[in-house]
Amino acid sequence: MCLALAWGQTPVHHKIVTHKKDAQELFDQGLFELYGFEFDDARTTFQRATKMDPRCAMCFWGLAMANGPNYNEPEVDAAQAKAAFDAARKAARLARGGSEMEWWLTAALAQRFSGEVGADPRQLANAYRNAMRQVQQHFPKDDDIATLYAQSIIDLRPWQLWGKDGTPAPGTEEAIALLQDVLKRDPKHIGANHIFIHAVEASPHPELGLPSAERLKTLAPRMPHLVHMPAHIYMRVGDYIAAAQSNKAAVAVDRARFKQGMYPAHDLQFLAVAATFAGRSEEALRTVAELEVMARPMVAHMPDADIVLGTRPLVLVEFRRWKDILAIPVDKTAGPVSEALLHFARGVALAETDKADDATDERDAVRRSLKAVPPKDGVGTSDVDQLFAVALPFLDAEIALAQHDPPAARAAFRKAETAEDMLPYAEPPSWFVPVREHFGAFLLRRNELPQAEVVFKRALINNRGSGRALFGLAETLKREGKEEEAQKVEAEYTTAWSTSDVHLTVEDL
Repeated sequence: MCLALAWGQTPVHHKIVTHKKDAQELFDQGLFELYGFEFDDARTTFQRATKMDPRCAMCFWGLAMANGPNYNEPEVDAAQAKAAFDAARKAARLARGGSEMEWWLTAALAQRFSGEVGADPRQLANAYRNAMRQVQQHFPKDDDIATLYAQSIIDLRPWQLWGKDGTPAPGTEEAIALLQDVLKRDPKHIGANHIFIHAVEASPHPELGLPSAERLKTLAPRMPHLVHMPAHIYMRVGDYIAAAQSNKAAVAVDRARFKQGMYPAHDLQFLAVAATFAGRSEEALRTVAELEVMARPMVAHMPDADIVLGTRPLVLVEFRRWKDILAIPVDKTAGPVSEALLHFARGVALAETDKADDATDERDAVRRSLKAVPPKDGVGTSDVDQLFAVALPFLDAEIALAQHDPPAARAAFRKAETAEDMLPYAEPPSWFVPVREHFGAFLLRRNELPQAEVVFKRALINNRGSGRALFGLAETLKREGKEEEAQKVEAEYTTAWSTSDVHLTVEDL
């Protein structure tokens, strides 16, 4: 059966009550797709399974799961919500004559959905989490149940599992412990490896996710989201070369499957950002070109795609390609966020080429573009106000430098770095022009070496292994006469920049 073999041999099996072998195969494939966040495919697969065996409770359970909210889509539209509710209700009804485990699972899932218009999604998510806790306590050694329970916990706080101070949100440590137990029993468990990466990526110790990242590189070679997932850890530990490679592999799978939409666009944007951090300008810009072709038609019906179209200007800022920035036409068909980012980049380019008055005009254009942004419009996990609380003072600093006003530049850089610290976690980062790398360069050029050292070291806390920050720190340490430390940092820089196609100087920071 071609559908059952869509991903090759499915590395997931959970025995269900059915006398149809094909229904079992389709259920396993659907569960694999749920674990891989391939929800559109999972809906198709579970729908097919319910046709294969209309009495299969778990096939309807899967259909409800695939239509319901998830970590990357906490709220679904009314049609999906109704489909999920109907499927969950049917699953619970069919499970009355099935196994005890299926009764528990379907009864728990019934708590996740409501037929009432306006039901509180957070209250439903809490009810489901509480019900899954009981299921897991009843079946403490079932790895799929433990993984599903852990997922129900993190779904309560998507992308907010850790505070800015490194404090875990309620439930995060419980989810991590559950997943660690699963991975001790079954290191190759697809779902546990995936969810574990999400659980630890924003933590003070993202390196805990490295074993799962290494496993996912080979466990599901045809499922693009899982191929991409190791990059979430590699970026956080500062291995931008590996992060780029993971996304490059995911993009290749996306192309082979002719995939479109936010996940393939996410893979491309992530590749462009990782390549930028690795100093690979040609790869970053080549990837951006492909990203723009994919994302432009999406803007009208997917507002989040707007920020994606702002990737090119930020990449060009990092590579100091001022002429290329100024050659980009202001595209009025793009959304207001990407338009504002282009005006930001133009302002930086003009300031860097000693055209302070023109740069000031671009700053005004940024503000005009932002007036067209709908209230509460999001940019990944940030909102637009947070993003431009970084961008505008950054641009102010550049303009102040062009006006030969170092005190004003210093104050603006300080304001920008404070705002950058307040940005919520996202991968790739919503803002990938690290303020402290530019601030550190400003201090280094002014020979304010102790301050530059502090700023570059703080930059490396936020972006471990950043080649630009390592270069700036090495140069600072050399000028301070700290030769031994400088040699160590320079060796790290050489590794980080080993695949770069640009040569850094102090002026290039």
